[in-house]
Amino acid sequence: MPDKKQPSFWAALGKDAAKALAIGLATAAGTALVLFGLGALVSSRRLAGGLEAAKDGLFLVVALELFLLAGMLMLKGKKPEPSLKGKGWERHFQVLSIKVVLALLAAAWIAVASLLDYLSLQLF
Repeated sequence: MPDKKQPSFWAALGKDAAKALAIGLATAAGTALVLFGLGALVSSRRLAGGLEAAKDGLFLVVALELFLLAGMLMLKGKKPEPSLKGKGWERHFQVLSIKVVLALLAAAWIAVASLLDYLSLQLF
């Protein structure tokens, strides 16, 4: 019986990046829907208020996430990075580290927030 071949580095990298971006897009869309609903309710059921609340909320979360990522990158040389091996991380991401995954999540959230900003500028 032939052995299962390990996927190549580039195939695993592409799969990990696609998975991180998909998770980022899904969580950003879900958060945007919740914030849109709350913003529309608060602004007397106006579509513009909902879009503005969703966009601002997403940009706020991205700013906090990038601040966290910057802190992680600045502390890199000061203490050794904890190993994620054996904690289930490799089951989800074979190649990417937690910092790269956070950066890809932030990129997906920025894309969704920018789309909402574009929609609000075009519609109103």
